[in-house]
Amino acid sequence: MKRLGYIFFRLAVGAFSIIPFSLLYLKSNAIAFVFQHILRYRKHVIDTNLNIAFPDKSQEEKAKVRSQAYRNLSDIMVESLKAFTTNPKKIQERYTIEKPDFIDKWYKEGQSIILVCGHIGNWEWATYTFPLYYDHKIIGLVNRIKNPHIDRYSFGKRTSTGSGVIRLKESRAPIFGSEKPVILVYVADQNTTDTKNAIMANFFGLETHCLHGAEKMAKRNNWPVIHLRSKRVKRGHYVLTPEIITENPEAESEGAITQKFMSRLETLIKEDPSMWLWSHKRWKRNVDYSK
Repeated sequence: MKRLGYIFFRLAVGAFSIIPFSLLYLKSNAIAFVFQHILRYRKHVIDTNLNIAFPDKSQEEKAKVRSQAYRNLSDIMVESLKAFTTNPKKIQERYTIEKPDFIDKWYKEGQSIILVCGHIGNWEWATYTFPLYYDHKIIGLVNRIKNPHIDRYSFGKRTSTGSGVIRLKESRAPIFGSEKPVILVYVADQNTTDTKNAIMANFFGLETHCLHGAEKMAKRNNWPVIHLRSKRVKRGHYVLTPEIITENPEAESEGAITQKFMSRLETLIKEDPSMWLWSHKRWKRNVDYSK
């Protein structure tokens, strides 16, 4: 079954390789319609999350965000499939990263960096474009894809422009064995299964279990922590802006770095709710999503 799944996956990659960007979002609209109106994919999860995040919004306002959430999900799916066969420089034209002076300064000083972001907009395109923007060695931490055939294919594509990829629970040796300073990238806003080591942070008014890896690595090595803000300026076009969370993690109290990140993320979501991944069971430690 896994091999059959891989065959269908590769057929989808091949199909999207011949669809121009000008028509890509017509396909995305169709997928979004199926998700929302036929499959009703995780509708209860989305509605539960919206009720938590926006208790004061009207039902009409939340219904609009729900519709946007389905379109956002389908956009990310088709953009990610398209990226497998697209020249990274073509993606770079649509994925602009503002590069402040402090990034270059840290590289010249041999300083590694922790970069944290959320599932805002398209996080997959970062893998292909970061090496085109930064002199640092880029290393992303990702979950292993359950289908090993798709995992191997994705790994090869994600590293094709020079990015490094470390799957969670694998050795961190490549980070410290790099010949130059690294930017270690964490997409760090999802629920954690490791409740023992979870860091608690206030997120939309709930005490929320958060991943501990970024803060732990930053404090252990005193690496500056950067938040990468993402904004969709128009469909299929993003602008990303790095902003400093802390330059001295050792001086931060326990949990402070994670709280600062989650607070910035909450602000970003409130500015444009359509960009976040609402279908994730973010508060499953607080909320029964089965009801």
